[in-house]
This record gives sequence, structure tokens and C-alpha cells, in this order.
Amino acid sequence: MHSVGANTDKEVFMNEEINDQQDLNIYKLLRMANGLTINEVSDKLGVTRAYVSSIENGKRTPSEELKSKYAEMFNVSVNLLETFEFPADKTAPNFVAKSLLRILSIIASKW
Repeated sequence: MHSVGANTDKEVFMNEEINDQQDLNIYKLLRMANGLTINEVSDKLGVTRAYVSSIENGKRTPSEELKSKYAEMFNVSVNLLETFEFPADKTAPNFVAKSLLRILSIIASKW
């Protein structure tokens, strides 16, 4: 049972905002698009929450093995993880929406 004012992981995720689009990368975008928390991703990948956070913040690059696990988890190619480019205008209010649409169009083109 949670105490008054305590947030669950899902509540924190639902309130998560992208304040600095410069730091947004494909790993964070895929996690958020799939409605997962950092804890859920770290559990599925078998790594620490801190490691996933450092990947999402651009402080670490995942190993080839971990890229493969990410790709499998999100049903995308490793190539997408390595080559995805965000829309040029990162200040646009619909930056995340444009990024998601770009991912979806890449995935749809493979079907």
C-alpha cells in the first residue's frame, strides 16, 4: 500500500516530461512510446535502472548485445537504433510526435 502522496512507477511515468529535447534519444523515445518505466525496461533487459538511465541520457552507449535486446524488446532493428535521426527542429512543440511518426513510418515500410 502506498502512503499518501507516494507515486508508483506508472504514475511517475505518466507525469514524465521531456524538458530537454537535446537529451532525447531513440532508447528513451521507444520506452516512452511503449508506456514502460525505466524499472520495467531494466528488468526486461537484465541490467540496472542506473544503466538504462545513463543510456537514455546519452552518458553511455549500449553494447552490441544490449542493442540486440533493445531491438527485440521493441520489435525494431538494431540498424534503426544506430541510425535513427530526429527531426531537425528540436524546438518544435510537436517534436516528440514527429519523432514517433518517423519511427512508425520506418517500421511500416518494412511490412
